[in-house]
Amino acid sequence: MANDAIPFKEDGDELTCVPTIAVQGKHFVVLTGGRNADGLYQIGPAGAGAKVLGVAMWDAAIGQRVTVKTIESGNIMPVVAGAAALNPNDSVVSDANGAAVVPAGAGEHHCQGVVLNGAAAGADAEIMLSNHTVTI
Repeated sequence: MANDAIPFKEDGDELTCVPTIAVQGKHFVVLTGGRNADGLYQIGPAGAGAKVLGVAMWDAAIGQRVTVKTIESGNIMPVVAGAAALNPNDSVVSDANGAAVVPAGAGEHHCQGVVLNGAAAGADAEIMLSNHTVTI
């Protein structure tokens, strides 16, 4: 068997990562670089409208290992709602702090999840992780 394509990771449900900038649990995170010397993916907090890797499972300081549930996992996760309440069936993106918010402004938006059970601002919403696009 020549030229075999062997996966680096299987299933894609979760990854062990290391922050290059401290991250908060139950918030969206992004890649900040490739693998480090230990073979771990480097992450940081997601910014507004960022291409999100997943949700950090707990708070982690720079260099501390943390598990990330990937967007592609389709898991239902607690994610902190941003400055406004979230309602069931809302599509969400990351705000400037990695919290979940409804996309603002007209046009097409790349979203990271769908709210299954809403929450007040600053509280945990139940969000099914899902890459999808909505037009407002």
